[in-house]
Formats: sequence, structure tokens, C-alpha cells
Amino acid sequence: MTPHIGSLIPALADEADWAFKRHWGINNTEWHEVCVFESLRHIVGSVANRSFVGLPFCRDPGLVNNDVPFSASILNLFWEPLRPLIAPLITIPNRIHTRRFRKIVVSEIDRRLRDYDARQANPEDKSLEPEPNDFLQWAIQQAKALGDPYMWRSETLADRLLILNFAALHTSSLFSTWAVFDLVCSKPEVIDELREEISTVLAAHGGQWTKKAVAQLEKLDSAMRESARLNSVLAVGLRRVVLADNGLTTPSGVHLPKGTHISVPVYSVLRDETIYTAADTYMPFRFSDQRNEKGAEYGKRAPNNFTATSPEFLIFGHGKHACTGRFFAATALKLILVNAIQNYDFDKISVKPEGPWYGDFRLPPMKDTIRVKRRYARPEKAPPIAISHA
Repeated sequence: MTPHIGSLIPALADEADWAFKRHWGINNTEWHEVCVFESLRHIVGSVANRSFVGLPFCRDPGLVNNDVPFSASILNLFWEPLRPLIAPLITIPNRIHTRRFRKIVVSEIDRRLRDYDARQANPEDKSLEPEPNDFLQWAIQQAKALGDPYMWRSETLADRLLILNFAALHTSSLFSTWAVFDLVCSKPEVIDELREEISTVLAAHGGQWTKKAVAQLEKLDSAMRESARLNSVLAVGLRRVVLADNGLTTPSGVHLPKGTHISVPVYSVLRDETIYTAADTYMPFRFSDQRNEKGAEYGKRAPNNFTATSPEFLIFGHGKHACTGRFFAATALKLILVNAIQNYDFDKISVKPEGPWYGDFRLPPMKDTIRVKRRYARPEKAPPIAISHA
């Protein structure tokens, strides 16, 4: 999806506006509580699915309620010889959800397949709607180009959407929850500076979000990178297994036999005082200040932006196996946070709530709420509740 980010931005921005009005409301006279994680889970889901499957399906809550792959993590907690016996029971919710997910999107997939075939048979047919600009359409084009009928089966395409939903929604929902809590707990000047940056950039681009405009949100980018640094969901990461028959020897001389499991203490690296000054403190403009101190052009600033990886910043992994979806995720998350910062006031809280650890996996506060109020006193209409297609 990375090559298409620029063309997706207007739709993502539009969906973020709709989703916040729907889940955070339009009341600009009274404070009201929202559950940060639960509301952002739906907002992220709508925004991401706008680029996955388009309107109106992106607003169907059935696409967001996706907990399928967590069963694999639960299964790993059991003694290995018992897993074949337990797996059929644990994965029952997975199979139920997969059927429900398919039911929501299969009619749209079938319609698009018919339109694609008709378009190929008669390219001059003006009665057909223009091809949508989203993942589902690209997946159909790719499947047809491969020439394998299995790849363009409705169920196969639906399952690809389901996998993409999990990959995009869960990590982005977790991160955005931490980012909002960090902002709500910070000094009021932080949000003021971010609002000023957003207004300045938006005005410079004629009031429209573009790829270039989003890239110029350097302070917001820094605040996102700082939240990611402080709130890693993993204690250890970059897990690898030595496969070479003779093992391998590290540059420091340590020999690792075949079968050795290796990982990196990601959480500890991100809070290492020898790497980050005041490593346990949220400093939202830590990275933008570093860029400005260097006084370099964007090309030299890139190592400090949100999507940049390094041995000192491993949120997205590092090297050739780093997360390839991070560029799309960063763009969508920026537009989501822009909408929250620009359109809502936050009732400050003094202490950021802690999230629970499950083994080496950390979640944000799942039930904690904040108080928000719409900022602008303009006539607005609440968006309708989405109707499930299931």
C-alpha cells in the first residue's frame, strides 16, 4: 500500500473526521467521557478500512471486532503435546468470526469481480463505476493477473482483508491509545504547539491534507515517536532461531549452537539512559528538537522520524525485515491524532494510567476514560450509526 499513500490521504482524513464525530461526539458545550481504547479501536478501524474496502463497508462495526489471531498466542501457553487437542476448542471463536467477516464483505467482492470482468471484456463500457482506489481492488487486480482462480475466490479475498485488518488495527489501536494518554497528561503548551503546527501546515496547503503536508508535521511526528519509545508493547522482540548446522559466532566471540533462540530486549533499549536523556520521561519534542539542532534538510533528518528504524529504535523491527506497513500506519495515525488535537479539548489528567503486562507483552489501559469536548461552536450533524451487513 505504500506507493498509494498519497492518493489515499483525502479519504483517510475524511474518514477520521466522520469517525471522531461518531465516537467522540459533537457536543461543544459539555464535557463527556470516552473510553480511550474502545473509541480509538473503532476510529482506527473505520479509517484503515476506508483504504482497505471503501465506503460504506469501512463503517461496519463487524469489520473492527476482530480478535482472531490472539488464539495462537493463547495456545502457546499450553504444554506442546496438549496443543493438538486444545486447538480445535480455542479456535472456535476464530472460525465463527471468519464466517461473519466473510458474510459482510462477500457481496461487495462478488460485485467488484463482476465489474472487473465486464471492464476487461468491454473497456469502453461507460455504465460501469470507476474502479475504487483501495486494497480490495488492488487485490482483485493482482489475483486476476496471477491467473490462479483460487486467488480470486470471494473467500480468499475476504480472508486477505481479515488478515490485513488484524495486522493494521490492533497495533495501531494500542499505539494511538498510549499517544492520547501521553498528550492528555502533558503540559497544556504541548497541545498548543501541536495545534499551531497543524494550523500552519494546513493553511500552507490550502486547507487540504496531502502527502507533503502530512510529512511536514514534524512536532507531531516527534510526539508519536516518543510515545512509541516509552510504550513499547513488547519487552523483547526481533526473535530469531539459529538455523546454521554449525551455529554462528557473534563478532564478540560468543558461539551460538544451532537451535539457539535469540531476541533483543526492546523495552530496555528504548529506556536506556546512555541512549536517551531522561529516558523515563515523556519529552514530546525530543526528536524534532534534535533535528532542528542539526539544522539539516529533510534527508538528513529522516533517521529521527517516526518510521525510521535503528538499533536504538526497534518498534518496527530493523533491517530488511522491518515492518513494511509502517509508512501507511504512520500516515493514518497522524491524521487520526490531527483530528483529535485540532477538534477536541481534553480535560487534563495528572497521572498517566498504567497498562497490564502479560508475560512479555504489554497492553495500554483498556477501560480508562478521559473527558473531551468538541472545540468548535459550528452547526454539526452527528453521523448516523453504521448498520452491519452481517
